Amino acid sequence: MGRPANVPNKNKDFLLKRLQDLYGEDFDPIMMAAKNAKEMNDLAQINLTKEQMEDMEGKDLLNFTDAVFNRKKECVNAFDKIAQYVQPKLKAIEISGELQIDTHEAWLERLSEK
Repeated sequence: MGRPANVPNKNKDFLLKRLQDLYGEDFDPIMMAAKNAKEMNDLAQINLTKEQMEDMEGKDLLNFTDAVFNRKKECVNAFDKIAQYVQPKLKAIEISGELQIDTHEAWLERLSEK
């Protein structure tokens, strides 16, 4: 008999605990990747006018934001690689059939019939 579903194997559990010992109890590579991805998105959303770029020496600002963006991207990739070793991969499942959405009243009515 194997281990129950969604229970990490001993190696994954050991690695995650070791990483948490090194980087703090709240270390979670998936959350770190998500945080960096959000910051990358924020950087990508920066829209500067030509005048703003000239006032801020735009070339330097663009080079700086590109460098930060690329570092964040590397961090996301690194945390993604770490996550593969400490978290189980999610599997795609197919759901078929008809979806029924009841109103609260219909749900109460069905309950009263039982």
